[in-house]
Amino acid sequence: MKLERIKKLSLKTYAIALIIAFFVGLVLGGAIVYSQSSNENITIVSGSFTETASYIIFRQGDTYYAKNGTTGVIEFSGTDAASVIQQAIDAINGKGHIFIKSGIYNCYTPITYNSESFELYIEGEAAGLYPKTTLGTVLRKCFDGDLLTLTSSNYNPKANFRLEKLRFDGQRDYYTGRLVVINGPSWSVIKDCVFRDSYGNAIRIEKSKVIRLVRCQVYFVQTESGVYLNKVADSQIYDLEVCIGGGEGWGHTQSTGIALEIDEGCGLEIFGGHFEGYYGIKTSSQITVIGAHFSLSWSNNVYIGFAGCSFIGCYFFNPNNGGFSDQKGANILTISPNVRIIGCYINSGGKATYGYYGYGSSESLIAHNDFYGTFSISPIRFVGGEIYRDNIRVKTENSGTATISSSTSVTFEHGLAGTPTHVEVGWKDTGYGDWKWTANATHITITVTNSGTYSFSWRAYYKP
Repeated sequence: MKLERIKKLSLKTYAIALIIAFFVGLVLGGAIVYSQSSNENITIVSGSFTETASYIIFRQGDTYYAKNGTTGVIEFSGTDAASVIQQAIDAINGKGHIFIKSGIYNCYTPITYNSESFELYIEGEAAGLYPKTTLGTVLRKCFDGDLLTLTSSNYNPKANFRLEKLRFDGQRDYYTGRLVVINGPSWSVIKDCVFRDSYGNAIRIEKSKVIRLVRCQVYFVQTESGVYLNKVADSQIYDLEVCIGGGEGWGHTQSTGIALEIDEGCGLEIFGGHFEGYYGIKTSSQITVIGAHFSLSWSNNVYIGFAGCSFIGCYFFNPNNGGFSDQKGANILTISPNVRIIGCYINSGGKATYGYYGYGSSESLIAHNDFYGTFSISPIRFVGGEIYRDNIRVKTENSGTATISSSTSVTFEHGLAGTPTHVEVGWKDTGYGDWKWTANATHITITVTNSGTYSFSWRAYYKP
């Protein structure tokens, strides 16, 4: 009797469990539940009645669809991907998650949203594994004009966006315009996106604040800077790679275009990254750059046009692709005071004119850097008032002793980075008459009026 009751209770328990599992599956996303009668085990297999995104965009053939993530109903479709995406954004009033599945999405019209209050998250499945791949979610521009534009009033904390795992293709050989344009929205993120073949700026952000660019890549921009920032305050950039020149053959022809152009009114910290262009970075605002890599510039790796900028632990390599013979061929050119260049590796690339060229750079600190290679003019050029400390392979001050032996002159090595600009002599003997010094890039010659043997101490300075 007990055994029979236990069996009945057990079967009743399984039945209740089956019913509960079925309804839980419906609530959690359409799980399918079934029972195997042979051993009365219950198995739950995942299904997909609803989605977590507000809208899911996908492609079948030449048609694009927008499925409502809550109801599972396809609400919009068409042969212009931009129009379908635009309808989905408008349907949620800019507040929600648009998920775009992998595929190539041809956009024949602009995608725009202008509002004083939105929280828009546009996400792809992947941005591609390397620059040339078409894998992932690719938004391909097929018209003249800007592809995606988000606007609001200036520095608006209530207009927020997030772009993630998207690939933007500008087809610069066929169409003019930019890829992503932001004006006003703030507290926002662009993450793990790739921008390729843009005629104008790949990313252009103005009058915004608290922006984060994270692990983005920009390749091949034809007429403007790769990334342009103007009045972008309190913002950070992490691991941004920008290579302006080149094309399908991967040749580098950066005769125009700045990799990262930072205009006035910005406040930025830049961590890591790789920058190639006419300039790697040109800044007219105060920035701090840590651990970035600069190479293959047409002119300077970095052009500093604002006081208080810092470059710490960066790598500079400049083969002077533009063939300049003046400051335009330097790794680092600054026209502003209070600059900090600390702990950097500065490589001439065999052709750079200067490692560091200061013009109006008083009160700057140049410390603990390694000036490597042969610079065609000099590793450094100071204006005056800079603090120069503990740099490797570059001496700006040296001293020693020498003796004129039964003669009127002596020549010796000075060990400075370039031709001395000033030489001091302290005589230990008398009777030498008048004296003068001459020098070249490697040696100093001291000449006296009267022949004889005279010992002296010397100190030479190289302040180009």
